[in-house]
Amino acid sequence: MHNRVENLSWDYLRNNLSADIALLQEANTNGQHFEEDKFIWQKIESRQFGSGIFSTNFPLTKLEFKNAHPGSLIGAKVNLPNNKPAYLFSIYAFLDKYPYSKSQPAYSSTTLHRMLSDLHFILYQAHTKKIPVILGGDFNLDVSFDEKHNSKKFGKNEHKLLLERFEDFGLIECVKKLCPKPVRTYRHTTPTPDPLQLDYIFVSNNLENKLVSCEIFENEQVNHLSDHNPVIITLDL
Repeated sequence: MHNRVENLSWDYLRNNLSADIALLQEANTNGQHFEEDKFIWQKIESRQFGSGIFSTNFPLTKLEFKNAHPGSLIGAKVNLPNNKPAYLFSIYAFLDKYPYSKSQPAYSSTTLHRMLSDLHFILYQAHTKKIPVILGGDFNLDVSFDEKHNSKKFGKNEHKLLLERFEDFGLIECVKKLCPKPVRTYRHTTPTPDPLQLDYIFVSNNLENKLVSCEIFENEQVNHLSDHNPVIITLDL
């Protein structure tokens, strides 16, 4: 059944979402056939899944950089329709557990901070050379966690400050920019009163005026395939 759902997810991605480029997390190739230069994927060690970047039309070249979390973070270079290069990054922020105590909470923020540090130099290169960047993924965090789960004396702005760190690198969070109300990208097994946004897409500020729309897909088919809702942005390039 698990393999069947994975195959149906690939079918939905290819036939229903019709995205030119897809940033994928917790993905398994599951025997699917891909053109060699249209799909980049790496398995997370000790997991049966990994992160990937899938293109329907544009050839991809894997970006090599210092990466403490291969399979959770992956990058690619692509030539956009205007024939200008762009950098793509797919992120899965797994929960980081305190190694000496099982009773301590797990954090995705520590994982994301390390990933951002590894991306620092390549994002700086993109900024200085005016190379567009599209970065997205499952961050496993929502700014509401700051109020709900942390002591007022420790980490009270942890998730807010982390997202601001992305913005400090010249990245624009598309959902926040284009969706005026809080959105739900994750459906918890126990319903929550407020929508949880665990998934994000950022673009570099040189793409901000190219943003046309941001949509969150939720329907019966999506609910069957995943507990996350696809986030789709449209860029006028």
